[in-house]
Amino acid sequence: MIKLVSMWRHNPELGAQMSDEHYFQRHTPMALSLLSEIPGFLKYTQNSVVAHSVHRENSPEPEERDPEFHTMLELYFTDEDAVNQLFSKPEMARLFDDHPNFQDYQADPSMSVYIVRERVALERGIDGSLMIPTSSNSIPGRSEPV
Repeated sequence: MIKLVSMWRHNPELGAQMSDEHYFQRHTPMALSLLSEIPGFLKYTQNSVVAHSVHRENSPEPEERDPEFHTMLELYFTDEDAVNQLFSKPEMARLFDDHPNFQDYQADPSMSVYIVRERVALERGIDGSLMIPTSSNSIPGRSEPV
């Protein structure tokens, strides 16, 4: 499984609330429409940062910090070809044109994107049971009970 992770800060001129409102109410439906056309697309999660801390010199005590970003999305795909299909769509330009409506587009960088290979090592089912992935490339939610 391949996951695209993207992070950004709110547009400082709009503030957190207005940036989030635009992202969730206007940008997300555009993204969902595009993603639904990608055969290898699996899942889209949206994460809002509520706290940020660091650990210095391997200390177990966290040091609170201002977050480096405010929002993180995760897009899950079956493979790299599916990610490439997404970025080859002309509609991606429309999504990028919308970024100044909720992102700090003047920051350098304005957005960070990581393409990662996700491997689920262990997860807990809704019923509380521990789940072991069925394979090293397991899809979230597809595991066998321990």
